Amino acid sequence: APAAADTHSTTNVQVVGIDEPDVVKTDGRRTFAIADGKVYAIDTSGPTAKLMGSVTLPAGAMAREMLLSGNRLLVIAGVQMAIEPGIGGPETLIAPEMDRIATVGTTFVDVDVSDLAKPTVRESLTVDGSYSSARLTGSTARIVMNSDPLMTIGMRATNEGEFRSAIAAAQADDFIPSATFTDAAGTQTTGPLVACANISHPSRATPLGMLSIMTMDLSSGIRPVDSDAVMAQGATVMASQDRMYVALSHSDVDGKMMVAKTDIHVFDAATKDQTRYVATGTVTGTLLNQFAMSEYDGRLRVATTLESYGVMAEEPSGVVTGSDPVTVDPVEEPTASDDGAA
Repeated sequence: APAAADTHSTTNVQVVGIDEPDVVKTDGRRTFAIADGKVYAIDTSGPTAKLMGSVTLPAGAMAREMLLSGNRLLVIAGVQMAIEPGIGGPETLIAPEMDRIATVGTTFVDVDVSDLAKPTVRESLTVDGSYSSARLTGSTARIVMNSDPLMTIGMRATNEGEFRSAIAAAQADDFIPSATFTDAAGTQTTGPLVACANISHPSRATPLGMLSIMTMDLSSGIRPVDSDAVMAQGATVMASQDRMYVALSHSDVDGKMMVAKTDIHVFDAATKDQTRYVATGTVTGTLLNQFAMSEYDGRLRVATTLESYGVMAEEPSGVVTGSDPVTVDPVEEPTASDDGAA
């Protein structure tokens, strides 16, 4: 009789052939799981699962999720970065008794899992900013990051004057997130995450920040082979074989109405080791999640929830107050920006 097919469960993904990060990864023979900030290696090739080994990530890195490519695990970890409180930072997060706060950076760790009994950290990359999501096509990983320059510029300012002075004195490099790469020998190299030539901006105003996509070839390591960015922010990620879409829902005043809108940033991902910003478009309404976006015949389809509220004129204090919600037509055609987004 023919041998039974090797069947095993994988991460539930939106698009076939494009893997998504998870806390558990398996190829049927090997299973890797994140628990208590560590990564555990389990032999699942036989009738009984056997815990073979585990690995502790570099100091300060707490494992969140991972991608598996051959004998490499790309572990995505949060890392605490102590910063001084000030007028430029998220002061609402500062407890009265604290003189420092912790903000989120992201560390990416390359773990060699060729020997399940001895999984080994090979390289790591620590990036300023917060991690949104990642996708893996073959051995090419694309990682979406958001960075806020106000987390560093003017963070030590104690009043508005000092904050304005810090902004005025800021150079271009101050707006670009930095990245520190640590190789297998422990040698560290620090530099900008994205070259100036690879940073774009939409043709209209967007929320302050930088949305970056790092491209890694996991067959050779986790040092980025390409980085591209747009001066904007994004949270919801959807990827097809040829494109990546990163969206952010927000509210905007349109006449006397506060209208929910969603910016969608489009990146070309057709080339193996490259990701290139293409355009930004806007649709009315908010996205529920990544499954509210799909691609068909080269076109992006978006399902949104429409919301709008009447707003009153500004009070003398500068506070805008809202009135009762109003009813809107539940069906509207999405609009594209003038910079060519579909």
